[in-house]
Amino acid sequence: MAHVLIIGAGPVGLTAAMLLAADGHRATVLDRDPAAVRTVEAATGGDWRRPGFKQFGHAHILMPGGFHLLDRELPGAVDRIREAGGVTYNMICGAWNVGSAGPRQEGDERFETVTARRPVLEAALFATAAQTPGVRVLSGVTVKSLLVGEARTSGRPHIA
Repeated sequence: MAHVLIIGAGPVGLTAAMLLAADGHRATVLDRDPAAVRTVEAATGGDWRRPGFKQFGHAHILMPGGFHLLDRELPGAVDRIREAGGVTYNMICGAWNVGSAGPRQEGDERFETVTARRPVLEAALFATAAQTPGVRVLSGVTVKSLLVGEARTSGRPHIA
């Protein structure tokens, strides 16, 4: 199986690493933030900051399709998001009492998802990834550039 390098330990990078590991690959994730700030306690206490990342403290809502994929493929990650303070939310619940939209209907559960502030979401995914066999997260690592030209493996860039 392949060994995949992922640059960035945000929700997409961490989820990709865990899904690759579930398929038998090894994944190494490079994260510029130190591991000490990637805890639920630091996230909820406001100790984890990312200057220049303006939406970092905002609430994030996983799109229902992505949420259901995450719940099906990595249920431990969803459990950890909820344990960290993530809240289940149905994206069309506001329409159930609006005239022509009508009440809840069979199948509306497909619009359910989870929401949390971005640091809480990331801390929960980070904790899950750190315990996932086949995933290695290197914290405090800043990628400076991708090198082009002569690669160690023909046709594949490498990092500095």
